[in-house]
Amino acid sequence: AIGAPVMVLACSFFLWLAFKVAGGAPTFGSTFSVMAHSFLPQSLKGLLFLPAVLRRDTLDPKSVDWLFPSHLGMFLPEGSTGPLASVLTSVDAFNLWSLALVSIGMAHAAKTSRTRAAVTTAVLFLAYVGLKVATSSLGQGQ
Repeated sequence: AIGAPVMVLACSFFLWLAFKVAGGAPTFGSTFSVMAHSFLPQSLKGLLFLPAVLRRDTLDPKSVDWLFPSHLGMFLPEGSTGPLASVLTSVDAFNLWSLALVSIGMAHAAKTSRTRAAVTTAVLFLAYVGLKVATSSLGQGQ
């Protein structure tokens, strides 16, 4: 119950910092508001994910990403791990929806152009995917 608000707060901080560095003028409150609204697609994903979880007798942690295939990783074998799986599971319809909401909201909140907001948002997302790939590579000993 406390995970989502903490995640929104942490993401808001990095988003606020990135837009400050990119020359924007966001307040932390407006950044937090944009981030909270942009997490709504993730909440919808969680609600849609629930029936897929409930129809399973057992749940393997490695196959959780494949229960609700809204990402490009659905073209890989179920339970795939590694850098490629990390990248493809990050390209998710709900993530892209959230990124669009962040870009639109931060263009207004940071008083920047839509292009600058989209680029800043994309750079942050790519950094997140890079960290995800790095941790999956470390986990496999590559």
